[in-house]
Amino acid sequence: MKKTALWIFVLLISVPMFAQGEIWSNLDKGNYTVGFKVFSLFDSTRTINNPKGYRPVQVSMWYPAKTSDAASMIYKDYFLLSAAETDYKISEALKDSVVIRYKRLLSQNGISEKFMDEWFNSKMLATKNTKSLKGKFPLVVVAQGNFHSAHHQSFLCEFLASNGYVVVTTPSQTRITGQLTEASQAVESANDQVKDMEFAINSLKNFNNIDFNNIALLGHSFGGRSIQLLQMKNKNVKCLISLDGGLGLNTAVDDIKNSPDFNSEKMNVPLLHFYEDTETLMTPDFRLIDSYTKSKRFLVKISDMHHFYFSSLGLVSEILDGFHPTSKNTGKKYKIICEFTRDFLNSVFKSDDTDMMNLRNEFYSFAADHNFISYEFK
Repeated sequence: MKKTALWIFVLLISVPMFAQGEIWSNLDKGNYTVGFKVFSLFDSTRTINNPKGYRPVQVSMWYPAKTSDAASMIYKDYFLLSAAETDYKISEALKDSVVIRYKRLLSQNGISEKFMDEWFNSKMLATKNTKSLKGKFPLVVVAQGNFHSAHHQSFLCEFLASNGYVVVTTPSQTRITGQLTEASQAVESANDQVKDMEFAINSLKNFNNIDFNNIALLGHSFGGRSIQLLQMKNKNVKCLISLDGGLGLNTAVDDIKNSPDFNSEKMNVPLLHFYEDTETLMTPDFRLIDSYTKSKRFLVKISDMHHFYFSSLGLVSEILDGFHPTSKNTGKKYKIICEFTRDFLNSVFKSDDTDMMNLRNEFYSFAADHNFISYEFK
């Protein structure tokens, strides 16, 4: 999602009514306790104009954990990670100033400081640095949309970890090297994100609770381009999940094909693609998806769902009165995204054709009973 989408998000808000602790009430967690770690790393194989000279890659990881008495994280903890993505030695005072600036931005659009405090102090599922459970869990790598950080997919990441997955993400590549200024930069930018994800995967090799032979890639918006390219480079990737991602958008299909890593013959894993047609800039284009005849493709259209709701904002908006004057039941729709994603992952990693057939029937049945969902299998 482009940086300007943040402004769209702010302008859509009117009079918020938010009660602390209500966010997770709309999303049923799995059976696992969730732990969280963040690693402030540098990729010494790539350079950037910063004091250290190396590319900073902040790696956030959620995982099934042992039960802990430690206090749960709050949403603000995830938000503050975005203040320390390029400078890991940022002071607490400077972190606080980031929140203050954001409060000012919201207050200029009629949002009270009380709302901001309640939202950012809401309890999340994860506890920080909790010991991981023994065993091997599949790895889900999340590619963020443009200018997005860990907090933009934090609910989905926690949800998947609570259902038995290790989930890892890095900041959008645009938060490190800057926004794209012209379309010709898209391929290079996608390759930067691919390299960040590869670096993140390699940085976790010492964790014995991760099954590196079973990897899923999940991408939102621009990240939907990057996961496609990484899948074509990594034989351990077993499926792709796209949240209104570029592999199904008319603005991105040609960019993906222009990458030197693109090879359509290597696309032979199941794909779950969520999409909308509410915004003209996000017009669906299935030329690429239709060409992947070796892949089982699940296409789920969610009507009346703006592009930026395929993120944490989709869940939060259900709690905020007036947040979405034109979109209805965004929280319910976001919950469906989470649950379909979980069921898809479970089916893929069971490697069971019968279970995959059951998944197809589940999606068809749900779409038949809900008029805002359309489903197609290819």
